[in-house]
This record gives sequence, C-alpha cells and structure tokens, in this order.
Amino acid sequence: MRTWILALMASLAAGCVNQPENYKPAGFHNYSHVLPYKNLASYLNTQLTKTEWERFYKHFPEYIEHKEVREHLPWLTAYNFRWTTLNHKKPTWPGEKTRRLNGKKIKPGDTPFEIFYALGPPDRMIWDNDFEILLYKSDLALIMETGILKEIKPCIDCWEFPDDVGEDSAPELIAATSGMHDWDILKILGFKRPPPIR
Repeated sequence: MRTWILALMASLAAGCVNQPENYKPAGFHNYSHVLPYKNLASYLNTQLTKTEWERFYKHFPEYIEHKEVREHLPWLTAYNFRWTTLNHKKPTWPGEKTRRLNGKKIKPGDTPFEIFYALGPPDRMIWDNDFEILLYKSDLALIMETGILKEIKPCIDCWEFPDDVGEDSAPELIAATSGMHDWDILKILGFKRPPPIR
C-alpha cells in the first residue's frame, strides 16, 4: 500500500510541470506544441546560458523546486528555450530580421533561437561529435557549426525509408522510422565521418 502511494505521489509530482497553466506562460499554445521542444531538450540546453537559466527561475520561482528532478528537466528546458526566445531574444532583433523570420526565412549566421522561431523545431537531428545538422521534412538540411547556421542544403531523399524498412514492414517499425539512416543522409549531403583516431 505504501509503495502504491509513493508511486502515485511521484506520478503527480512529475505531472505538475507539464500542466496547461504552466506551459502557456512559457509561450506554448498547447501540450503538443511543447513535445518537439521537450524531445530536443539535450540540444536546447546547450544553447541556454547560466544567466538565462537564472533569469528563467527568477521569473518562474515555482519551477525552482523541480530543477533537481531529472524527469522535469526536459520540460523546464523546453519552457526556458521558448520563453527566452520570445521575451529576451526576439525583442533585441532588428525589425528587418523579425520580418524575415516571421516570413519563415533563415540564412547563415542564424542561431537555434532564430531558426526554431522561424521554422519550429526540426523533425530530426544528426547531432554528435562530428555533426550538428537540423533536418526538416520540407527537404531542408541546416548545417550548424557550434550553434550557428553555416549552410542550408536540400535533402530531397532524406525521408525515404531505408533499405531495411519498407511499406510491408511491421507498423511499429514504420512508425519508429524517420527517414534514412544517418550514414545515408550524410552521404546525400556529401559528408563523410572523419576516420577514427587510433
């Protein structure tokens, strides 16, 4: 009985961060609007500075008690990234840039804050020690370098099923597939992984 009560309390605690009254002040329209940001929380966290986190907790003191809870961090990161974009990045953009981003136009030199504002979160990422690539189903591949857009490339075939997944594959396998394997996408984009260090 005690175990069940503790589990229920943990479940309720985990849910309090993602309630509607919490995500709306951060700038999200609804629950489904948050999820793509939450799923990219590890990447978004690399874009947020210590000052931005301090400012976020100062504005939302109700979140301070949640910041040490591991399952809450992706939600808090999503909230902070969106809130910082709308309330502290956007007001500093020149009018010309704001109009460009409102028109969903990006260019080299843009940051993830600007890219996510213009296009929304990417549908997929290749992000590791070798590459930082944001992929959109509009056939765009955004080649990043330490958080700055370096190049925009078309990626027409990136969302094709890989050779080992077809239309007759198990539904759960198809659902879990978001286009080609990373190595095939890198090949389409003309990239090669550097040889391993021996």
